[in-house]
Amino acid sequence: MSEHVRHLATPTGFLMVLRQGEDVLARLEELMLAEDIPSASITGFGFVGLARFGFFNFERGDYDPREFENVEITGLTGTLAWKDGAPSIHTHASGGDR
Repeated sequence: MSEHVRHLATPTGFLMVLRQGEDVLARLEELMLAEDIPSASITGFGFVGLARFGFFNFERGDYDPREFENVEITGLTGTLAWKDGAPSIHTHASGGDR
């Protein structure tokens, strides 16, 4: 397990704290692998130095990414699952700046 993953088991799941600059999706994948999580719902919030959001372009079948600096993630929600033997994370988030 990576030294970057810091999580605590709770009666209903896990609590994970990330440090500024860590990749949220990579840490979630590590948690899924370390704890053998078959599926889950996730929620989160916090301050980030750089947030990358993507709007799905249906014509191209891929995301149009856009980056924002120094934002507060006011809400993150999503699901953890597996697809073709690998972690599959689907999230939505909202955020704001000053």
